[in-house]
Amino acid sequence: MRRVTIKNVAKRAGVSTATVSLALRDNPRIPATTRALVKRHATEIGYIYHRSAANLRTATSSIIGVAVPDLNNPAYAKVISAIEAALYDTGRMIFLANTMDSLERQDAFLRALREYGADGLIMCPAWETPASVPEDLGNSRLPMVTFAREVPGSEIDAVVNNDLRAFYDATRHLIDLGHRRIALVGCDKRISTGRARLAGYRRCLEDNGIGDDLDLVFDCSPTRLSGADVGSRFADLAEPPTAALCFGDVIAFGLMHALRAHGIEPGRDFAVVGCDDVEEASLFHPALTTITIDEDRFGRNSVELLLERIAEPSRPRQHIVLAPVLTVRRSCGATG
Repeated sequence: MRRVTIKNVAKRAGVSTATVSLALRDNPRIPATTRALVKRHATEIGYIYHRSAANLRTATSSIIGVAVPDLNNPAYAKVISAIEAALYDTGRMIFLANTMDSLERQDAFLRALREYGADGLIMCPAWETPASVPEDLGNSRLPMVTFAREVPGSEIDAVVNNDLRAFYDATRHLIDLGHRRIALVGCDKRISTGRARLAGYRRCLEDNGIGDDLDLVFDCSPTRLSGADVGSRFADLAEPPTAALCFGDVIAFGLMHALRAHGIEPGRDFAVVGCDDVEEASLFHPALTTITIDEDRFGRNSVELLLERIAEPSRPRQHIVLAPVLTVRRSCGATG
């Protein structure tokens, strides 16, 4: 049987071979109607597009790696969705990794991206990611951007929140409601976000003449079960807190379940504040007061920085800081 070639597709579709090649790569320079026409004719005559061969010709793969530490966290899912949407019109596809905050898993993913000739990487870096990570990839010079977390001492482009300011403002809100024993739940000092949020909390307590009680700072993983475990431990304290500021909404949900199981009603007997403003936050009972983070901007800004880095590898580092806002609902006892 005679092999079907790109010339056959071009003749059948009435376009040039260059147009066929670009259309099959989903290049946005080709109108969507033309791309659809070319793909339909290619399918009808049995033409198979070999992307790996095209990559060798163009020295690009159209692959963007995206790495996050926890795919179970709905906040990361929203960022990934925004990244995919922003990349769609560029003809690029994402390869996704769930690092589970493991440097070993993250390194394995970076090596795979290098081997496949990926165009770039967007990641929320795992705990204690070294500043040398770009150099560790050897001569591949993989363009990369981090979001949410930063890699201290590195020159990697980053999109982050003003976490210190956000947690300062959330702590101040609880103080204004009359609370003096405010727990901080889940801020991991191994990551930049954890350190910044802890610093905001402590600075606000100090500025308001409230002692920094280490017994009220609880380390835990960002899960409902961990939040529930911490909430259950409050009753055993000699001087329990009357409010809790949680690293993430998911922790806050678990904590509120545990409080209720111990006869403590969130929003009435105890104030709870989360962070992320995932969809469930407004639907929870009581609705969760939380720090609203714009995950869509996280995704779009990360893609913009990466595409600029790919186009101009030697340009100076860029650092975008977003400003989260406190969304007041019933869980903190305010009227919302």
